[in-house]
Amino acid sequence: MSVVRAHVGEPNKMFFYLGHNCELLIKQSDGLYTDLGWKQHNTAYYKGYCLDYDIHTNIDKILAGDKPQGIYCVINDNKLFYPEICPFPLYQQRDILTNLKLENFNKVEHNRYTLPTTENTLSVVANNITNILVENLSKFELNLLCTGGIDSMMLIAIAEYAKLPYTIHIAKQKEKFTNVKNWEGTVEEYNSDLLMFCRKNYWAYEFLSNFHNKIITTGFYGDEYFCRSIWQVHQLANGFGLTGIDATKSTDYVYKHITKSKYLHLNKLNKFTNPDEAKLNALNTLGVSQAWHLDNTITFCPLMDKRIVENVWSLDVKTLLEYSVDAIIQKEIIRNTMPDVLLLIDNYKNNNDGRKNFFNNIQKVKLPNCTEIVVH
Repeated sequence: MSVVRAHVGEPNKMFFYLGHNCELLIKQSDGLYTDLGWKQHNTAYYKGYCLDYDIHTNIDKILAGDKPQGIYCVINDNKLFYPEICPFPLYQQRDILTNLKLENFNKVEHNRYTLPTTENTLSVVANNITNILVENLSKFELNLLCTGGIDSMMLIAIAEYAKLPYTIHIAKQKEKFTNVKNWEGTVEEYNSDLLMFCRKNYWAYEFLSNFHNKIITTGFYGDEYFCRSIWQVHQLANGFGLTGIDATKSTDYVYKHITKSKYLHLNKLNKFTNPDEAKLNALNTLGVSQAWHLDNTITFCPLMDKRIVENVWSLDVKTLLEYSVDAIIQKEIIRNTMPDVLLLIDNYKNNNDGRKNFFNNIQKVKLPNCTEIVVH
């Protein structure tokens, strides 16, 4: 298992603008502007990947109403086609529709879900999600972007369990944060007006790494899909008349993140009538984040799978809250597949000592299916 240094290419986003005169994007046809990297099929334009089949040879299926899982967008005759769980927010001004967060545009509410009717146990949920992730990870060449967080490390454990070859990409720790390019974990060598717009308007692009001609596998969406984001924790706690901090112990995985001063405004209680209403409100936050494909890099997010949502949200609401604050579901999956990987995970979510455990313990953990560790 060798360690090498990597080179990165120029990034680009999966953005579109249905209207006229968008200076940030490129004109594809009358009334359609996009970033680079979109492909054309007859009159349709598309970008992204599908889990169920090859998107490049099945655009007509999507145009006919099929909704395969994945992260993609197809545009035909100024109409949008995307998965059941839409991977982007939408903004509108009169007859203009875009996923750029532009001034004087109103957000379109387009993601609404229903709660599962069956309640499951932790062992059932962990086993089901393990099988789902084995299936998903077997579909692409795996370049695992590792931040030391619970989600990316769970994917490493699953790849080992399934005996799938993979490369780990990991950034060195920065001694001091000075600007976006110095963000913990970021690999970035490119600048543009569009990139700076994204850095300013979408939190994920502040630390999203950019590569060239690779399918990069990330743990993105793990927070939301496993109901572990601070907003969701607060919402679930509100259903019991508590705040997220009330429901979190100092040893829990999300503790340091949820108690940061910039999030303390979330302590204000919402007025949910019961825990199930709070649970549904937390579920409806899916799709609000935006972290996609960059230039010739496809960002593969195997956690963004509606079956994972159905399993996680099948837990009763009190149990879901308990599991959310300490990443219990992911830890259970790792224990059942490759328990030594627990040594490599940060003690706290988004900890300032990110990747410390990884670099301190990597020599102690045998990863026979890891072909290479690339340190950026």
